[in-house]
Amino acid sequence: MSNEQMLVDLCFELALKIRMGTKVFEDNDQCGEWVAKELREHGFNTKPCAVRWGILVDKNGEFIK
Repeated sequence: MSNEQMLVDLCFELALKIRMGTKVFEDNDQCGEWVAKELREHGFNTKPCAVRWGILVDKNGEFIK
């Protein structure tokens, strides 16, 4: 796993943990969508895959290995 993917995983994990103690987002899906949008705006394109909230993808939407 790349350092970039570990950073993406950490961003999702932290946001979801913070969400538990706040009422900023209605549910985990809304929180996950917000994190993905923020990451995308900073050059980290992701898409959900199985139990992972975000896997890095290239500009064509293909998973980065």
